[in-house]
Amino acid sequence: MALFGLALRFFSALALWPLAVALAVSFGRLVVHLPWTSGQLPWFAGGFAVYLAVHALLRKPLFLYVMGHELTHALAAVLQGGSADDLHVSTKGGKVMVNRSNLLVNLAPYFFPLYTVAACAVWAVAAAAFRPALSALVGFTLAFHLALTAHSLRQHQSDIAEVGWFLALPLILSLNVLIAALVLRLLCPGPTDLGALLSGTFSDLASFAHWLRATL
Repeated sequence: MALFGLALRFFSALALWPLAVALAVSFGRLVVHLPWTSGQLPWFAGGFAVYLAVHALLRKPLFLYVMGHELTHALAAVLQGGSADDLHVSTKGGKVMVNRSNLLVNLAPYFFPLYTVAACAVWAVAAAAFRPALSALVGFTLAFHLALTAHSLRQHQSDIAEVGWFLALPLILSLNVLIAALVLRLLCPGPTDLGALLSGTFSDLASFAHWLRATL
């Protein structure tokens, strides 16, 4: 049974890698064609750029990242009927005790941008006058999530090692792309065509499959 589980994870990961790459490429095409000079997008892009400047030039807000990371572990466990307690957070790392551990609980902090989701929830109910500032906050928090997730993945992560890096990485990439697309859809619903994103992804996968058959 253990051997079957390992084989299932390996072949699942093998299938997920081309999907993740195709999804990222299709998302790149979508982003390039968005109207970045109109609506909420300039504010979003400004907030995104400000965080990247902070990340590159100033001290990284690791305490806030670790806090969100551990809270997301806890949230994933609680949403599945589990419980969480004994939260410890510092700039060097953190931990939270959960009584439920699975792929979702382990990987949730790497693809679920907790602060961005909170900012989007406020954006959705805010008056129009507040939306530009909130759009900038959404961009800031999404850049915070993506940059510090990339930073954390350069180090050993026991929760990812438990899942397996070969399976975890394409899942993390795919889900981050999908969530980023949903965020853009919220801020810019017209031009952000999720149908085109998915059709482009499957078109690229079909091209890859055709190339693979011809090569082999």
